[in-house]
Amino acid sequence: MDRKNLIGLVWLWGVVSFTAGCHHRGGPPPPPPKSAAMQSASPLPMNHRVALKPATRFVRVKKLADGLRLEDVFLGHGAPVQQGEQVVVTYTGWLANGKIFDASRWHGGQPFIFVDGAGQVIKGWDQGVVGMRTGGIRQLVIPPSLAYGRGGSPPAIPPDATLTFRIHLLAVMPTDSGP
Repeated sequence: MDRKNLIGLVWLWGVVSFTAGCHHRGGPPPPPPKSAAMQSASPLPMNHRVALKPATRFVRVKKLADGLRLEDVFLGHGAPVQQGEQVVVTYTGWLANGKIFDASRWHGGQPFIFVDGAGQVIKGWDQGVVGMRTGGIRQLVIPPSLAYGRGGSPPAIPPDATLTFRIHLLAVMPTDSGP
């Protein structure tokens, strides 16, 4: 086994151990992120980049007709996410060249909370999170048509960019429906 695969397996073991140990505790949900807007941040140290590169082995892979590729790293537990549910996730996103352009840890270390299917995120996320289970880790390979399209999102995301996100579903919470 080469060093790259070994590092990936150690990272995955750590994520799975963390998931098993912390997602069964009670208590209030995590606070919402301070800002959902993309913020610029300095690049991560090289050792973090290696751990965040796409995994070489997946539990399950599915490619949808619109080009979205769902690659499950860890399936999780509980009921699958359905559109309209509020989800709490951590994520890392990178371009095809391996450059990380955004990560939840860059936003004050807080998880990202959104209502799936409500248009609060790119279409690839709205479609790609459906079916995940709490504790699950899914990698999404999102074609430009389900991301930022021809215009991109300068300066971080160039035009017609295929994006890869590794998403860890921490919790599914009731949607605030209000009176």
